[in-house]
Amino acid sequence: TSLLWATTSDCGKANVQIRGADLSKAKWFVSTELPPSASADDVTSRATPTNPLATFPVKDGRAVTLFSIIEVPGQTSFGAELTIGDLDGDDETYFNGQIIGKTSGRGIGETAHSRLYYIPPTAFKEGSNVLAIQMRGTFGRSQVAIRREPLTIGFVPRPPEGLELPVRPAAAPSIGDAEAKAAIFAADPDASASLLMTKRVSFGRQ
Repeated sequence: TSLLWATTSDCGKANVQIRGADLSKAKWFVSTELPPSASADDVTSRATPTNPLATFPVKDGRAVTLFSIIEVPGQTSFGAELTIGDLDGDDETYFNGQIIGKTSGRGIGETAHSRLYYIPPTAFKEGSNVLAIQMRGTFGRSQVAIRREPLTIGFVPRPPEGLELPVRPAAAPSIGDAEAKAAIFAADPDASASLLMTKRVSFGRQ
């Protein structure tokens, strides 16, 4: 799939953007062996050409991965929004080996929404880019599939609200009971030792 330049003029300066694409009409490949980080050469030489809307069997919790090669003629300052209309199964979706989103569930029936994933501009590179959709059966089901369109990629000037992957906050540092009591007495010498009781983890009882 090739993403074409759309060039306009703004005060004499070239404003280069990239058009989106209907990925349901793109060339796709499938593999149970290649990782989502596989290169474009590995995908075209080792994976099997397929229809992205086909149904794929999965066994023993193993994954099957769909790949598409997206050709970008130059670097873009725009990110993109990937839309997967109705996916029956759990997915982890990658772009050039970088995870861009994941969802558990069976299609749009449970959420009433397509799967929308944001691809940051830093994930793109000039030339061949690899989109990988790794799928597993929900609740141990024996098959996965993208049931129906849309299956598209469209460029956007900024991340759509709520589509960026959450950043896990760093864990707060912890100290032992002795250090905690010492710090309390240092701040308040009149504190009563009888009031400094440690709660057990279970049920919040003292």
